[in-house]
Amino acid sequence: MLYRFTQFILRIASPRVALLLFAAILLFIFIFFPLRHNRLESYAGYPLRVFDTRLFYTPAQVSESANDIGESGRHLYAVTEVTLDFAFPLLYTTWLSVLLALVTPKAWPSRPAAERLILLPFLALLGDLAENACLAVLMWTYPLIPPWLVGLSNLASLVKWGAGLAAFGLILIGSTVCVVKWLQRK
Repeated sequence: MLYRFTQFILRIASPRVALLLFAAILLFIFIFFPLRHNRLESYAGYPLRVFDTRLFYTPAQVSESANDIGESGRHLYAVTEVTLDFAFPLLYTTWLSVLLALVTPKAWPSRPAAERLILLPFLALLGDLAENACLAVLMWTYPLIPPWLVGLSNLASLVKWGAGLAAFGLILIGSTVCVVKWLQRK
């Protein structure tokens, strides 16, 4: 199954697909998430930092924010975690995977196992979806904030950020290798 998925990513990988995915990501970053964020801030009455953007948070911080945004804010947060923030990880992890599929064969052609690196962003996807599910449950079950669920959410967040940043780092390294190879041919 992983082999077939890898082959699928390699088949669809093109600069055009990467650009289309990037354009879709920008819609989320500059339109959808700011709309949600502004709404949540209006409920809280102060600048709010959503948990999706944090690396670590405590049960007390979750409880305080959940209290401050009120019932309507908690509902908005939970619903957008399983809708809006379900689609976004699919987009950015596919984009990272496509970029890796474009870069790795050119950067390391003698290492066919490098193709497997294109699956790394999907580890970030699993972490992000798990984090979103935990946050949605925390908002829906407030005032009950189980510490174990916050801990699970933090662990998922670490997986999301770790795998995502590792994939991005590999793209930068691979791109640098490609540029150096190109300059050496000149």
